[in-house]
Amino acid sequence: ALVLFSLGLPFVDTRAVATDWLWLAVLGVFCTLIAHSLWVRVSTELPHVVTSVIYYLYVPMALALSQIFLGEALTANKLIGAGLIIAANLLGLGYRWWQDRSGQIPAPHKV
Repeated sequence: ALVLFSLGLPFVDTRAVATDWLWLAVLGVFCTLIAHSLWVRVSTELPHVVTSVIYYLYVPMALALSQIFLGEALTANKLIGAGLIIAANLLGLGYRWWQDRSGQIPAPHKV
């Protein structure tokens, strides 16, 4: 990323003020470095079923947060897509729960 950023540097508007660079640093540190580190930690500690549900809920959460914080419109297509993602997650969790209750999935063993 740094190499590609460096190649585009001559085309950057250099009238950026100090707060722009501050927010860029915040974005890089908090939203990339820390968030990715936390995701790696969580995805190795939690069961794969839980992490897959969390992963696929990114899109509906992004839609909700963009509506709350940015005032973006929630169109019918966005709501239908978010509804399909949530429904698929619920169906997957329900199926997994049903398999666990019926004894079709052996309990995972520690290695």
